[in-house]
Amino acid sequence: MTENTYFVGDSALCTEKTLDLMHKKSLLFVTKVPEKLKESKALALATKKKNLLLLIRDTLYKEWPSTYGVEQRWFVFFSEAAYARKSKPLEKHLQKVVEVALS
Repeated sequence: MTENTYFVGDSALCTEKTLDLMHKKSLLFVTKVPEKLKESKALALATKKKNLLLLIRDTLYKEWPSTYGVEQRWFVFFSEAAYARKSKPLEKHLQKVVEVALS
């Protein structure tokens, strides 16, 4: 039985230089894709909730191929709970903007 070793890192690991080096050495990795990447933003905007598959409870996902740096598999995840948490600060900010505009 062959055992694989995976390197796990945050989005700082996901640079073209690092990915190329890991690919050349046949190293396996799991990382969060930086949200600032054009490809990441485009994928998030293009992903429709109705096309996601159920992973567990309220968490949905979709797998996408990517060639950022090297050939990879990217996953988009969505959860109602996380969406609600992230939406609260935006809703408060918008409410303040509206209040200022109406005063």
